Amino acid sequence: MMSDIESLLKWILANFPSTWNVLISTIVFVVVVWYLQKWLNKSDKPKSAPRGLGVIMLAFVLSSASGVLVDWALVKFDGPQPKPHMQVMLEQMIENAGIILE
Repeated sequence: MMSDIESLLKWILANFPSTWNVLISTIVFVVVVWYLQKWLNKSDKPKSAPRGLGVIMLAFVLSSASGVLVDWALVKFDGPQPKPHMQVMLEQMIENAGIILE
């Protein structure tokens, strides 16, 4: 059980998103939800749970893709980024708790 927790923590720390990733993907999510809702309302599609779920799923996929694209662009143009302060603090907290990540 402990190895599953350790592997999850490793994955989270290795895939910590950049600030630009979070900012851009949040903006893209809101814009996509707004635009899709507006488009579906104009096309007289009835409001329903599957429609709402589809809008959320599509917005999630597009915002995630935009975040990945932002991180790729940062590495491509500026080189590898230093670890964010929050990630360093999390690693110190994990180390102080006695969880060993190899």
